[in-house]
Amino acid sequence: MKILDILTSANIAACPARFRQALSILLPLECEFAQDGETIETENVPGDSGGRTFAGIDESSNPTFPYHAPTPSAVVATYEKEWNNLRACELPHPVGVVLFVQGTNQGDETCQFMLQYAINDYGEKIEVDGRIGPATIRAAWNINCEDLTRSFLAKSRARYASRIQKNPRLQKFEAGWNNRVTAIEKALSLV
Repeated sequence: MKILDILTSANIAACPARFRQALSILLPLECEFAQDGETIETENVPGDSGGRTFAGIDESSNPTFPYHAPTPSAVVATYEKEWNNLRACELPHPVGVVLFVQGTNQGDETCQFMLQYAINDYGEKIEVDGRIGPATIRAAWNINCEDLTRSFLAKSRARYASRIQKNPRLQKFEAGWNNRVTAIEKALSLV
């Protein structure tokens, strides 16, 4: 399976355009490839608590995913469920996209907290509870979307640095984590 197969499956399923854009940013960041540089492989990185992972879908979070025989539609369905749980389509663009893309790497709940903190940094007074609800969505729409996106990504970088400081063994992931944020910024023309 290749990234194009997954994106084609999302198109055939008539998934929303912003979800398809988010997938097109996410998949190159998450996929482990065979030697041909295109075929996606299942990975199991030592030190990664997620366990077996295919196209960024980890076994600890998604134990029922068909790792033995993944299909493009299974990848799309798994990610579409996450997209909907995050209410990403209700947030301004590109805020919902980065919440989804970073949620795959840093955890959905963590990213929801970071987004709420970023919103409050702009003077909003929402409860920081790690859940995207109507108050968070309304407040996000009150802030310049590019500014809020940049603030959220800055919080992502700071969280990576904090994790490394607390656990120096994570240093091996630092370059990749920072490159990830840079790639997201470039994909969304935020740099």
